[in-house]
Amino acid sequence: MMFNPYATLSVSPNESLQAIRAKYAHIIKKKHPDTASGSSDPQNIENIMQAFSVLKSHRTRKLFDDATNGGKTFSDYSAFAAFMHKHIESEKSSQTEHAQHALSITISLQESLLGTTKKITFLNASIHARIPPNTRDATVITIEHKTSLSRVDTLFLKVFVASNPLFSRTAQDLIMQCPISFADSLHGNTFSLTTPLETLNVHIPTLGSFPFAPIVYKNHGVEYAPGVRGNLIMHPVIVPPKKEDPAAHHLAEILKNTAYKVL
Repeated sequence: MMFNPYATLSVSPNESLQAIRAKYAHIIKKKHPDTASGSSDPQNIENIMQAFSVLKSHRTRKLFDDATNGGKTFSDYSAFAAFMHKHIESEKSSQTEHAQHALSITISLQESLLGTTKKITFLNASIHARIPPNTRDATVITIEHKTSLSRVDTLFLKVFVASNPLFSRTAQDLIMQCPISFADSLHGNTFSLTTPLETLNVHIPTLGSFPFAPIVYKNHGVEYAPGVRGNLIMHPVIVPPKKEDPAAHHLAEILKNTAYKVL
């Protein structure tokens, strides 16, 4: 099946941006794992998000429309992204020497999820670049900067997201490797946990009552559509004492064969 964002979102090519946004929000809510009647398909959700990323921008939507109206097809989103990149490079080469520029910055996972504003130096001027919430790694943001009455320079700002030692993300979920003590793994505990998005109270069950699955906190993950959040998926990681005695060492060997990880 060829990549077609209109078909993915079940909208007409003549649909308004407002109607497309409403349709996207409706579909995403139906596909949310907490409300979907069947099992949630992460790849299907990713396809929907990719389709919306094309249609929500007038520039990328026009580029897709012009290409497909001219008879071009794309096997998947990656093929269209490659075509878009080639088109941008072609535009850059056709402009004057200093008309378009490229920079890159690195932001934290928290900044990528919540959004941030970064002060950057561009053409000897300070610019406040707005990074929107839910920015993915290697996203390219276009910034236009008016350098004179008759000239506008375009900056392609590539945003990288720094790796986090405890947290990672998928399209909709926030994944955490949560260090816990031997005592907590045996007796359970409740404590306050700060994630890149918020602070919440979490409960570590006892080892015997929690043999296999990770701990899932619904609606505490990534906000991947307006008012729709994925889950926080917490994987307990047991941290043994620094000075192990024979009994502690034996316990660590036993725990290695359980669902818990041991550092």
